Amino acid sequence: MKLQMLIGRKWYEIEFSAGEKRPLRSQRKAAPASVLPKLETGQDADPSVCRSPVNGIVARIHARAGDELQVNDLVLVIEAMKMETNITAPRRARVKSVQVMPGQAVKLNQVLAELE
Repeated sequence: MKLQMLIGRKWYEIEFSAGEKRPLRSQRKAAPASVLPKLETGQDADPSVCRSPVNGIVARIHARAGDELQVNDLVLVIEAMKMETNITAPRRARVKSVQVMPGQAVKLNQVLAELE
């Protein structure tokens, strides 16, 4: 029996025998780029916006236009699959605008708030 798992950005293939409880061999191979969503993080991220890291529903908004934020201050909360994801400020900034409303569905990488 073979099992394939995606961990991080790598696919792992594990082969099991019917009577064995441990893997016989494991192969690691890179996942095709088309399978993985492109999420802007790290150096690629635009520090002037907060983007959605998941598809979900806006549960709560904690910041309003004009609010002063420090690094990691809570901007809003997204609910996806009964789990909440906190969206925080990537840097010290003032909120220019909030682009979403509570209850609104959002997609991966959608701009949620603009910062000055």
